[in-house]
Amino acid sequence: MRPEKQNEFDKWYEEEKNRQFCLDEALAEYCTNDVQILTEALIAFRKKFMEISKRKNTQNQASQEGIDILRDAMTIASACMKHFRLNHLKPEHLAIVPEKGYETCDNQSELALKYLQWYEETRGVQIQSAHSEGGEYVVAGRYKIDGYIKEEDRAIEVNGCVWHACEKCFGNDLNKNFYQTEETVGEIREDDGNRLEIIRKICKKMFDIIWECDIRKMLRRNKNMRKSFANYHDKRDQ
Repeated sequence: MRPEKQNEFDKWYEEEKNRQFCLDEALAEYCTNDVQILTEALIAFRKKFMEISKRKNTQNQASQEGIDILRDAMTIASACMKHFRLNHLKPEHLAIVPEKGYETCDNQSELALKYLQWYEETRGVQIQSAHSEGGEYVVAGRYKIDGYIKEEDRAIEVNGCVWHACEKCFGNDLNKNFYQTEETVGEIREDDGNRLEIIRKICKKMFDIIWECDIRKMLRRNKNMRKSFANYHDKRDQ
């Protein structure tokens, strides 16, 4: 340490050595300040990106307000791609593949399919799912069921905790907003309840609902289940 720095340190030490220092308070202040800086930076970036990405022309169904990175995109890459497609990609210049592709297969979560395959293996039953030739079982002409066992008239729904607002994970704050769906917890549960009521009226015998968080707990306890999940092969890729 240089002499001038040593003198500066000694002076500071003499002034501070008898003062009480609380590490927890210092860390809390540091973290609070850090979060405040990041929040202000995010707000500024969001505002600037919305200004930059405002549409330069007026195509149908195109946003005139710019791209909201907190609502319309999950990553910087997806936000930039949306901006490119909205404002720079010329009509008829490049094919834009639909987000879910051109396949007609059902869009079912991999976790649900793994669970249903494990269920088949352990119970010795055949489940109609997105893997089946006819796709998922459809109720009332519009509601798809993750898994359906015809012999038992049993419907099985595998609910993602975020997309179905799991009570164990998200509590009972019905006004909490999900940025993924732009709906509140209450709205998600109300829509889900209406759908489940219709399904229950048709599948009168058995209707099982298994939550994502419960599956993950089962995986931690069940070695054979983990092995089944690890050996899973997505038949939709064939």
